[in-house]
Amino acid sequence: MRIAAPGLLAVALAAPTCSNASIAEVSVANAGATPNGGAVTEPTTTTITAPGLADAPTATRSEVTTADSSTGTESPGNDSPGDEDQIRAVIDLYWHALVNGMDPPDPDHDVWETVAAGARLEELRATAAQKRDAGEANRYRGKPHPLVTRAELVGLNDGLAIVNLCVFDDTLLVDVETGEILDDDLRLGWLQHLVELTPDGWRVIRTLLIERHDTAAQCDSAF
Repeated sequence: MRIAAPGLLAVALAAPTCSNASIAEVSVANAGATPNGGAVTEPTTTTITAPGLADAPTATRSEVTTADSSTGTESPGNDSPGDEDQIRAVIDLYWHALVNGMDPPDPDHDVWETVAAGARLEELRATAAQKRDAGEANRYRGKPHPLVTRAELVGLNDGLAIVNLCVFDDTLLVDVETGEILDDDLRLGWLQHLVELTPDGWRVIRTLLIERHDTAAQCDSAF
C-alpha cells in the first residue's frame, strides 16, 4: 500500500493535556466495518443544510451534548442559544469538506473558507495542494455519509468553543488518474476541535487527535 501524501485526517497533536504531543497522521477506508470487527452503531440522523454544501451528509446526532458545569468546563455565558446548533453544523460540514475538497484536491476550492479559518484554513489548502501534486484524492466508499459519530461541547465562551468528537474515517485514498486504491485502512479516534466565531460564522481553527481507538464503543465512552 503506497501513501505519497498525508492522509485525510492528518492532525497535529498539540493539546496542553497530552504529554506525548507529536505529529500524527490518520486516514481511513472501508465503509462496512470498524477495526477489529467492532460494529458501528447506526445513530439517528437529522438534516443540516448550509449554503454551498447542499450535498453534505446529514449529522449523525441532532444535538451537541453540553458537558455538565460541575466538571469545571466553561458555561455558555453570553453566547447565543443557537450557537451549539451552528457549531455542530459547521463541524459536520468540515468533515464533509475534507472529502469534497480533496476529490479532486483543489487548494482554491471555496469550501475551505466555509468551514475553517486562520492557520487551519491554510493547512487545509496546503494539504490539498500536496495531494494534487501527488495525483491523489480522498473519496467516500459509497454514498457521502457522516464521519462524526459523536460530538460533545465541553466549552463555549466569548466566541470560542471546544468540542470533543468521535470520528470514524472510512474514506479511501485513491490515485486520481488510475482509480487505484492506495490506502483503505480504517481509523477511529477521539479528536477535539477548537471552533471560533468569525465575522462569517463559526469556523474550525484547530484540530487535535487525542487518542485512537479500536471500536466505536471505546471511542464513545472515552469522554
